[in-house]
Amino acid sequence: MVPGFLSREMDKHYLYWSDWSKRRPVIERAYLDGSNREVIVSDNLSWPNGLAIDLVDRRIFWGDAETDRIEVCDMDGTNRRTLVSEKLHHIFGFSLFGDYVYWTDWQERTIERVNKYTGENRSFIIEHLPDLMGLKAVGVNKNTGINTCGVNNGNCSNLCLYRPPPLSHVCACPIGLELLRDGHTCIKPDAFLVFSNSSDIRRISLEKNSQNNQPIPIQGLQKAMSIDFNIKANQIYWTDVEMKHISRAYMNGSNLQHIIQFGLDFPEGMAVDWVAHNILLGGLRKELHRSCSSGWLLTQSFGLEESESAQGYSFGSSQRLHVLDKMGGTVCFRAGQSGWHQP
Repeated sequence: MVPGFLSREMDKHYLYWSDWSKRRPVIERAYLDGSNREVIVSDNLSWPNGLAIDLVDRRIFWGDAETDRIEVCDMDGTNRRTLVSEKLHHIFGFSLFGDYVYWTDWQERTIERVNKYTGENRSFIIEHLPDLMGLKAVGVNKNTGINTCGVNNGNCSNLCLYRPPPLSHVCACPIGLELLRDGHTCIKPDAFLVFSNSSDIRRISLEKNSQNNQPIPIQGLQKAMSIDFNIKANQIYWTDVEMKHISRAYMNGSNLQHIIQFGLDFPEGMAVDWVAHNILLGGLRKELHRSCSSGWLLTQSFGLEESESAQGYSFGSSQRLHVLDKMGGTVCFRAGQSGWHQP
């Protein structure tokens, strides 16, 4: 997914977004908790950069930066038509207020508007302004709408996510906190599990009263194999056997870095020495490698027997690092400052 723009329909409490993925550009919507997801528009889209919701007439407007059109349809995707198709060079920012649609144009360096009903009365708001990006039209005198999250935050300790009746709102937690089984209270856990299932990396709580199984929002992940955790930096490390990378990110998915991108045929086994800032690698090349966690690769290697393939891995805070083959035997270890050893 390559998210483009987000918009929210206040009266029905949907979240709308455009996705200009090359594989399948779409406009979608879902409830505010991410459930009830559905595709609204999927045909004849390329770069649906701009998106705006008309709450009065219950329509969706969007601007496409490749087809160079502004289009509109009903909330369910029907009655689609083109509003503007001339002299649109590169739409980016997009908004709606009153009877007008507003947008920014990268190439023309302008902010423009047009009547949302007729596509006429087009005019410039400002010209010759470089580096134009996002745009939002704001009305300060009209503020309507209320829901159950507006009263005492829905009795949620952190996030309250509204869903339309007959459903009730749900409480949620920021990444790093976990929701207790009471469904209202977020806590900081003492321990958790991090695991990969190829398509994503997830964390699951070890708290008895918790009910969390959360994906970590990491972009570009293709096939995660090995994972490890840097306790000091609160960073997760993983190998991707499709990308042939070793990467890391914070537990909220931010600050993604591909720290090793070359020289890896099949990065299968890995352990992070978060004390000495080293990474131990093992794979189908029958070698173990040690590298600096900042990306300095292959400073020391140890050959394995043809029948062995290093896959298990762990690091202990006592400065003992063990790497196990798939049969469970120790291949090598580091104890204190005495260096690397093979049994």
